Amino acid sequence: MLRSGRSLCIACLLCGAASRDRVLTDHPAHALEEAMLSVPGQVPPALSWDGQRKKLPTRMQNVQRKSKTWLLTSEGLPCFLPFWHRGQKHSGCHPEGWCCLDELCARTGTCRGLEQAHLPLQLPHDVPDTGCHLKSLGGHFEWLPAAAEASQKKNAILVFLLLQKGESLSTEDMRSLLDVSGELDVEIVFMSYAGQVEVKEAMGTLQSGFRQLANSSLKTPRMMNLHFVIEPADAVAYHACWLSSVIQAWSREKEVLAFAADQRELVSTSAQGTRGGWAASVDRHMDRELPLQWAGLLCEGPRDSEDDSPWPPASSNLQGFVALAARGECSFYQKVQKAQALGATSVVIFSQDDSPIFMGCAAPDPCDESLEISAVMVGKSVGEQLLEAMFASNSSAVAVSLRFALKRQGPSMVALLGQGGGLWYNSFPGFGKLSDEIRGMGFRRSLLHRTKKLGELGNDVLRIPVLDRKRMPGSITRPWTQEQAKLVRDGSFSELDIELRLECEDHLDENCPPWDHELNLFVCASGRSQDQTNCDHSDDTIARWITAYGREGHWLTRAPAAIPLLNSESQATLRLATWQEYIVTLVFWFRRKGKTELTPLTPQARIPLWSGGVFDLGYNAARQPVSFKAPHASKIVLTTLITGHGWGYDEANCAEFCNHVHHFEVNGISSDRLVKDNIVVNKADGCQAQVSRGVVPNQFGTWPFGRAGWCPGKDVEWWEVDITEWIRAGEENTISYQAFFNGTEYDPVPSNNSHDLGFPAEIHLVSALMFLTEPGTAPMQPGSVSPSIFLP
Repeated sequence: MLRSGRSLCIACLLCGAASRDRVLTDHPAHALEEAMLSVPGQVPPALSWDGQRKKLPTRMQNVQRKSKTWLLTSEGLPCFLPFWHRGQKHSGCHPEGWCCLDELCARTGTCRGLEQAHLPLQLPHDVPDTGCHLKSLGGHFEWLPAAAEASQKKNAILVFLLLQKGESLSTEDMRSLLDVSGELDVEIVFMSYAGQVEVKEAMGTLQSGFRQLANSSLKTPRMMNLHFVIEPADAVAYHACWLSSVIQAWSREKEVLAFAADQRELVSTSAQGTRGGWAASVDRHMDRELPLQWAGLLCEGPRDSEDDSPWPPASSNLQGFVALAARGECSFYQKVQKAQALGATSVVIFSQDDSPIFMGCAAPDPCDESLEISAVMVGKSVGEQLLEAMFASNSSAVAVSLRFALKRQGPSMVALLGQGGGLWYNSFPGFGKLSDEIRGMGFRRSLLHRTKKLGELGNDVLRIPVLDRKRMPGSITRPWTQEQAKLVRDGSFSELDIELRLECEDHLDENCPPWDHELNLFVCASGRSQDQTNCDHSDDTIARWITAYGREGHWLTRAPAAIPLLNSESQATLRLATWQEYIVTLVFWFRRKGKTELTPLTPQARIPLWSGGVFDLGYNAARQPVSFKAPHASKIVLTTLITGHGWGYDEANCAEFCNHVHHFEVNGISSDRLVKDNIVVNKADGCQAQVSRGVVPNQFGTWPFGRAGWCPGKDVEWWEVDITEWIRAGEENTISYQAFFNGTEYDPVPSNNSHDLGFPAEIHLVSALMFLTEPGTAPMQPGSVSPSIFLP
């Protein structure tokens, strides 16, 4: 997909390429991505392989959800609080003993003598302990908690899709939901916030649309897993369904903008605000009529040329106006900063499609220097409508004004990972991306089932918790005791699964670090590591992950190559290294293979081979063949972690976005099995297609695009090759390694369009030989192996 020498070009203000994901910030890197429908890369990692690169400044604001209460009517319906009646604000029951049940107070309920109570379900991961019984087309939908054995859907993923009033699903959205309902054990419940009569009509139309698609589908969709509820979503009593508690807790006040011209209303629309605290709140503008002024792109320099625009030139007089700007060419921060310098009171940015996003901030913008004016984003069609009204005659501008208001809006999706799995949270990616979201739920649920089954294997599994929801302000270390190492030695374990959870404050996406970064787990040991507590060499690496753009992650990573480093009698320290802040859970699951498998082999020793470095003409020359005397082992495995990094620096966009190929030879023998390539790097959905294998779905940033050896929001899998057949036992052997691009050694050509955030190509390589023997075999003796081998 990537081509050398491609320049940033957006044809006109309104015709930029559609955003392919929920980008946090419009830095030039992301503007380039959208214009090219491809990806130049990510922010440089906080630490390069040699540990020299410094931390990039970024701001993350912790949005903590406070404990909430609600007031239920005698019918079990939540009061809409606060509500206004005859000019008076009521934060509880009206003196006459009633409360409003909706924003317009069209419905009321009796609350005399009742008190506010704690919301039973508030946060993601909370587990419902009551059931759900809702009226649906053709019958009822019922869900029972784990304690109720009668539930027949207790293992299914449960997804409530809650449509706003007047909202509908496209044919493509419905088709993708039908497909995923046939792939996974999932129950999808459709509801609406519309009124009673409208809900029944909307659900009938929706059900009819799904049936037509199901009848024409070549697959076998599971219509029985789709349920259409005919009760309004905000009129469900708590005793009927726990969902009402989640709706109450997750409802948010959303910015609504009403635009007018010549005392007539033009358009009213919802908007997305800023994320991270870098701009002011719109609160100061509530219920005030403000004049609007066209401001163009609001970027510095020649970028703001209007030569290709169908609209008149932008005004530079923004004093006292709300600036209307087009998205693109420069970051959100730079647009708002320029508008502030020109005297604007606020900024309305219209997107390049009709899916406005929360606007973030990241380096190199000074995000810690908060701006004094506010900013919101609206859809492209709204921006076009406003410009057509302002310049109807294409000669003189028409005065347009806007009014800010807040409207409470319930969540569009509430999901549950089966019984006992807890609530699933996402700041809603849109109906078109729900199939990926549900596949991500399927992966997460499978992890819960796998860890549960591991815990049921008794003596065949050793579970060692390392970190239990510990806050990690960057790197974190924990001692690996000799007692723990002895348990591993005595257990003769053949496999290790490393469970890692990266959680954010209150499990909210808003509180997660915005960028993807490399995360490595090291074992620092006396007598082997250069630093016994803060090592970072490839020889000490036992696992690697890439964090997600602005979301949590949970993985179970197979890592048998770590066992020889964890059963040593030497004093050791575990080090989990990054600079991002998470709440971390880390668990080691050592296990023996099942009884039905062949005799399990135990990893006993590990010979380190090569580490990575800058990928250029000197890369292969610096990695000479390694000779070793092989001990008598039942099996010898070449095991590696290989990831490519670096972008925006050379024409090939290496090594994150180029297909570098890695060749190994054993005693002069080459084989296709000894070649590792990166074929997904040229695929726009290379990482998106791996959601079912662990990629966190619907991240922010450029997560869908394929990378070389890794994906944002996924563990890096060990690449293993059994080389036993090519080894001469008891004799000297040689293994060699080279890496190529397009069949030759890589000679970087500087790009004419290099990026300030880009950096040269690097290969981050961990490589070793792992020796496995049958349980009970005497430990390998130092005299029988190469001096560089690491022995337990």
